[in-house]
Amino acid sequence: MLRTDTFQKHPKTGRFLPGNSRYGGRPKGSRNKLGEAFLQALQQDFEQHGAGAIAECREKKPDKYVAICASLLPKEVDMALAVDIESRVELQSFVTDYRLIREALKRIGAEPILLEASDD
Repeated sequence: MLRTDTFQKHPKTGRFLPGNSRYGGRPKGSRNKLGEAFLQALQQDFEQHGAGAIAECREKKPDKYVAICASLLPKEVDMALAVDIESRVELQSFVTDYRLIREALKRIGAEPILLEASDD
C-alpha cells in the first residue's frame, strides 16, 4: 500500500527533511526487470559457453581475465586470530629470559652463541 501524502523536502536539493520518511519505490534487495532479464540471459549463455569462454578470455586477454577474477574477490576479509594463552605466556617468558641473558653477556663482554633449531 502506497501513501499519497506529500512530504516535506528541501527546496534546493529535493531530499527529504528529517522526520519525513519516503514511501514507494522498489523494496531493498529487489532487482528491476532489466537486471533480472540480463542475469537470466547471462546464466543461459554461461551454461552453453561458460568454460570455453573463460578459457578463451584467459588465453587471449589475460589482463581482463585477472581483472574479472579480482572483481569477484571480497573487498575486505574479516580474519580472526586465535592465540593459545599458554603458548603466549611461554613465549613471553622465553623472550624475557633471552633478553636478560643477552644483556648479561653484553655486560661481561662475551659474544652471544647462536643456536640452530632442530626437528627433535
